[in-house]
Amino acid sequence: MEKKILKISSLSGVIIALIFLIIDFRVSLGIVLGLACYALNILIISDTMSDAIEGQAYRPRLYQQYWVRMMLLSLPLLMGFVLPQYVSVWGAFSGLMMFKITLYVYGFIRKE
Repeated sequence: MEKKILKISSLSGVIIALIFLIIDFRVSLGIVLGLACYALNILIISDTMSDAIEGQAYRPRLYQQYWVRMMLLSLPLLMGFVLPQYVSVWGAFSGLMMFKITLYVYGFIRKE
């Protein structure tokens, strides 16, 4: 299910980024960066969870992956604050939130 939601959120995010490309390229770039970083975050989480379920999780590696994920999630926002002429903070934030919003909408649609 997570792969399906990831595909839906990526596709909807790219469509929204293309729409914002007409208005402001900074928002579009922020959305794409946020989507890419969150997709990598999801892939790292699924790899970590599969290792933990199989019993191959090594505690220092889990901590390293946690810090890598946190830095990965902060990267688009940091780029938005440091380079506002290229990346919009609001675009990066909405790109990072796209998966969660898609998950809520998908759950609401499936519930009905």
